[in-house]
Amino acid sequence: MRKILLSSLAAAALATPAAVQAGSPYVGIETGFSQPRSSDVDETVGFSATQTPAAPAAPAPPAGGEFDDTFAITYKKGYDVGLVGGYDFGFLRVEMELAQKSMKLGHLKSDDITDEYLATLNTVLNRPSASPDPGAPGLGALTMDDFELDGRMRLRSAMVNALVDWDVTKRFSIYGGGGYGFTWARSLGASDSARGWQWLAGVRYGLTDKFDLGLKYRYFNSGIMTLRSDPQLYAGNPDRQVIAATTVDQTINATVVPEIEGEIRTRSFLASLIYNF
Repeated sequence: MRKILLSSLAAAALATPAAVQAGSPYVGIETGFSQPRSSDVDETVGFSATQTPAAPAAPAPPAGGEFDDTFAITYKKGYDVGLVGGYDFGFLRVEMELAQKSMKLGHLKSDDITDEYLATLNTVLNRPSASPDPGAPGLGALTMDDFELDGRMRLRSAMVNALVDWDVTKRFSIYGGGGYGFTWARSLGASDSARGWQWLAGVRYGLTDKFDLGLKYRYFNSGIMTLRSDPQLYAGNPDRQVIAATTVDQTINATVVPEIEGEIRTRSFLASLIYNF
């Protein structure tokens, strides 16, 4: 009878899956979608002037400068994939995570700063112009459509996570925790890196004694990044002036360098498959 009982207990233990294998290492893969929050876009502006005739000289154009938070750029939903590997101590898990996120740049959003910025540019560039300026009205006023940014935002991260597990049943557990590490970003033809952090929460279900299926929510913060685009050129309209009794046509053009500046924040929903050694 004792042998039969021991055999039955051993068989039941082998047949019962567990959500987490305490005291063992594990590896896993995860994939899902990511929804980023909008980012601020700064604009650095420089002005240059040409004139006909070359003398006498018309007043120099403004010095230009940096316009902070000129726009906010949105992102479209993207993908989020990763690899994890760690050790389960029972109540606590510590893991290393490598992840990559990619999302397409969306549309620009405006506010009062945007209106002021566009008004300043249009005034300096004489867009549109008025008689007696040559070719009036010439080029029309600049709008937000003239400043749209194309491309993708790509984020790679290497994080160390600490997670606390709560067993609900033999097969099912919930967990939460956070992570800290490094982030590398690339967009607008530029790249930058920073220290980032994240909050995590999820559930795991034991399919077998080796494999767990999980669902995870991740709030990710890249740290402060600066991604500067190539310069963009905006032409002005000729402005007719009388300088020392001489009629002079001066044209001021603008060189604008947009940059995404600040923290890149995403919310991701992921499915994971975990193998317990």
